[in-house]
Amino acid sequence: MKVVSKISNISGLWNLKGMPFYLKSEFISSFYKNHCNFKHLFIYSDTFRIYAQVFNLRIDKTSNYSKSKIFVYLLSLLKTDVLYLSNSFFTNRPSFFNINDKLNINEILSDYKCRTFMIVIPDTLMSNFSENSKKNFKRIEVEEDMVLSIHPKWINFDDYKNALKTKYRKKIKLILNRSCDIIVKDLGLNEIKLHSKEIQKLFNQVVEKSRFRGPFFNTETLIDLFEKQIVKIFGYYLNDKIVAFSSEIHEDDCLYSYYVGFDKKLNNKYFLYGRILVETIKHSIDSNRSTIVFGRTANEYKSNFGAKPIKSYFYVRIRNNFLSYLFFPFLKYIKIPTWKQRNPFKNKN
Repeated sequence: MKVVSKISNISGLWNLKGMPFYLKSEFISSFYKNHCNFKHLFIYSDTFRIYAQVFNLRIDKTSNYSKSKIFVYLLSLLKTDVLYLSNSFFTNRPSFFNINDKLNINEILSDYKCRTFMIVIPDTLMSNFSENSKKNFKRIEVEEDMVLSIHPKWINFDDYKNALKTKYRKKIKLILNRSCDIIVKDLGLNEIKLHSKEIQKLFNQVVEKSRFRGPFFNTETLIDLFEKQIVKIFGYYLNDKIVAFSSEIHEDDCLYSYYVGFDKKLNNKYFLYGRILVETIKHSIDSNRSTIVFGRTANEYKSNFGAKPIKSYFYVRIRNNFLSYLFFPFLKYIKIPTWKQRNPFKNKN
């Protein structure tokens, strides 16, 4: 097994037959190129691949999960470099492939010499570690992924609307009425580059209050992915000014809707986010996808459109024994926010 941090070291060696697109070097290189402020790790052997990141934990959002002021204060005092065994910008899918034998966490750490305060392993990967490696990890629930299943009988958006209860059909109608002045465009490369600064600002407005937040996302990544024909980007215009954007990755029968941004003030009047969700559902039906992966934020709002949660967990280990003893009692205070699941369909979808 080898652990390297330069993508040039795995050139021509990384991709394997049957590997999902979100783990291929063409996809990962777009994030690598546009995020030089933290380390990217490529963990590989003759048979398996794992992509990981090392970044500084963003303490400013910890208070959204924990009401323990002592815990938040103690974390704020530390330089908390985190080894995260996944892609923090594409959290809904595992960043590993073809692991046949049990992994040893100490072997990975010995190959990666830099010290980190904390190790975080998603639940999808944790089952691939040996029992001995799992020691001293604490399981923490994180905000759920929100997923909408597209019924095969929905041929167009009207079919989707007709499947909704009256209350929720009225909400869709209100969104369309309030956003009637918004023009939606499928953007080309020149338009994306022209609006690149605005796209970053719109994205920042959304994530600045997001409860789940990894390292800063550079939206220039979307330009790179667009040039590789991996992502589609849509602009939402008001009086010829871009006020929102959405992005979609179409792969097999799934549509991934991860990166969106909108003017928070205008959203109150024009229901921009609701319009984005409506357009995404339309695109999914029109392109014959069976699933939309919406991501982790605004869970209750997304459930108004029929999205349902998929439970997610992280396994956390603090490497210093003393600090582990000090902090682990406080981890029990980390709770995901409660919210109400809406059931908008007439019949179970």
